[in-house]
Amino acid sequence: MVKNDVLERGLECDVFIGAGLVDLYCKCGRLGDARNVFDKMWDKDVAVWNAMVAGLSQSLEFGEAVEVFRSMWMCGGVEVNSVSLLNLFPAICKLSSVGLCKCVHGYVIRRLFPNSVVNGLIDVYSKCGRPDLAYRVFELMHEPDDVSWGTLMAGLALNGCHNEVLELFDQMMNYRLNVNIVSVVSALSAAGETKDLKKGKMIHECVKKNKFDSDIRVSTPLITMYAKCGELEKALDLFHKLSGKDMVACKDHVLWNVMISAYTRHGRSQESISTFHQMKSNGFSPGLVTFVSVLPAVAYLAAIKEGTSLHGEIIRMGFLSHNTVCNTLIDMYSKCGRLDYAELVFNEINDKDNVSWNVMLAGYALNGLGDCAFDFFTLMQENLVEIDPVSFVSVLSACRHAGLVNEGKRVFALMKEKHNIEPKLEHYACMVDLLGRAGLFDETLQLIESMPMEPDAGVWGGLLGACQMHSNVKVAELALDNLVKLEPGNQAHYVVLSSIYAESGRWADAKSLRMKMSESGVKKTPGRSWVNENRDLPVLEG
Repeated sequence: MVKNDVLERGLECDVFIGAGLVDLYCKCGRLGDARNVFDKMWDKDVAVWNAMVAGLSQSLEFGEAVEVFRSMWMCGGVEVNSVSLLNLFPAICKLSSVGLCKCVHGYVIRRLFPNSVVNGLIDVYSKCGRPDLAYRVFELMHEPDDVSWGTLMAGLALNGCHNEVLELFDQMMNYRLNVNIVSVVSALSAAGETKDLKKGKMIHECVKKNKFDSDIRVSTPLITMYAKCGELEKALDLFHKLSGKDMVACKDHVLWNVMISAYTRHGRSQESISTFHQMKSNGFSPGLVTFVSVLPAVAYLAAIKEGTSLHGEIIRMGFLSHNTVCNTLIDMYSKCGRLDYAELVFNEINDKDNVSWNVMLAGYALNGLGDCAFDFFTLMQENLVEIDPVSFVSVLSACRHAGLVNEGKRVFALMKEKHNIEPKLEHYACMVDLLGRAGLFDETLQLIESMPMEPDAGVWGGLLGACQMHSNVKVAELALDNLVKLEPGNQAHYVVLSSIYAESGRWADAKSLRMKMSESGVKKTPGRSWVNENRDLPVLEG
C-alpha cells in the first residue's frame, strides 16, 4: 500500500525514499524490484549505493555487489564511507579477491578510516588466506584496540598459525591489554592445537579473572583445549559443571561432540558410546561430526550390534550422502570383521574419494585377505584413483600377511617407478617383514642397508619377529643390538631373542640374556587380556 502510494506520486526517485525502498526490497528478498528502483534514480547519494551493495551482499549476490561498488567508486561525486566498505567486505571474503582487497587497502590508508574499517581489512585478508597481509595491516595501525587484536588472532587461528596466536596473546598479557572473548577463544584453540598445556592453563586463569568461564562461547574451546592436551579428567570436570541452562544454549552440539571425540581419542570407547546415548537422552540429535566421532569407538570394541544400530540412524538422518560418514562406517565394519557390510557401504558411495578407496583397501589388509587387497589395488589403478603413501602401506601390509612376496616386490617397485613416491619408514618396515617372513634374510639385510634414512624400531622389530619364525640366531642378535639402542627399556625384544635361543637349544645364551635383562633393570611385563564375549557392550542411558 505504501509502495503503491510512493509509485503513484513518483517519489521513488527521491533520494531518501528511494534508499528506503531499496533497503526494504532487499530485506524482503525482492532484488529485482530493488534494482529497478535503484536504476531509476538519477541522483544517488552514498546511502542509496550502500543500501544496494548491502542488499546484494546479504542476498549472496557477491559478484554483483562488487560491480555496484565499482560503479559507485568510479562515478565521482559520491565519496565511499566506512559503511560502504563494511558492506563490501563480506563479498570480497566470499570471492577470495585479494586483488580487490589490496585496492581497498590503499584507499583506506589514504583516507585514514577508523579502526572498525581497518579491523575489517584484517578479517578480509585472513579469510582470503593471506594472514601475512593481515598481520602487516595490524602492525601499521597507530592504536589497535582490543577488537584489532582479537580479529588478527582469530584470522591467524583460521589459517593454522597457532604459534603466532599464542605469541600475540603473550604480548597482550605483557602490555596489560584488555582481552575479549574472541582473543581468548583463539588463544585456547591455539593452545589445544599445539598441545601446549602450560599455556592453556595460563589462558584458563585469564578466563577466570575476566569472568568469561560462564560464557558457553568460552566453555567449548576451554574443554576442547584440555581434551586435546590429554587432560581428559579436567575436561570432564568442566563439562559436568556446566549448568542445564548452559547446555540448552549450546545448540550446535559442539560440547557433546568434543567429549565423545575425546573419549574415543583416549581409548575410553565404552564411555564414548555412553556419552553418545546421554547426548540423545538430553534432547540433542546427533550430527555428522557426532557419528564420525563415535564410530571409531565402536570399531575399537568390535561392537557390531552397536555399529549396525548407528548405521540405521545414519540412514534415517540422511547422512549416507556424506563420504566422511561412509568412510568411517567402512572402517568400523572392517575392524568388526564384517567386510561384507563394509563392501555394501563402499559400493553405495556414488562419488568415491581417495579415502573411500584407501579405507576399503585397508579393510582387506586388516582381515588378512592379501589376494583381495592386491586385486583391489589393481582396480584402484584401473579406475585412475590417485595412489598415495597410505595406499601402499595397506597393500604392502596385506602382501606380508598373505606371504605374497613377488606381488609385494612389484608394488614396492611401483612406488618410485610409476607413482614417483619415495618409500618411507613404514613402507620399508612392511617390506622387511615380508621378506623376513619368507626367510629371505640376505635380501632383507640388503634392503635395510639401502635405506636412505636410519631404520627405526619398526624395521628392526619386523626383522626380529621374522628371525623368531625361522630361528635365525645370527640375524636376531643383529636386530636386538639395534633395538636396544633405539628402545633400551623395551623388554619384549629381549624376550623374543631369548625364545629364539631356547628354540635353537642354546639354553646358556638364553639364561645369559635373562641375567643381562635383570642387571639392566629390564623387567618382563605380565600379560593381560580383555575379552568382549558378545562383541557388544552395555549402553548407559543418560
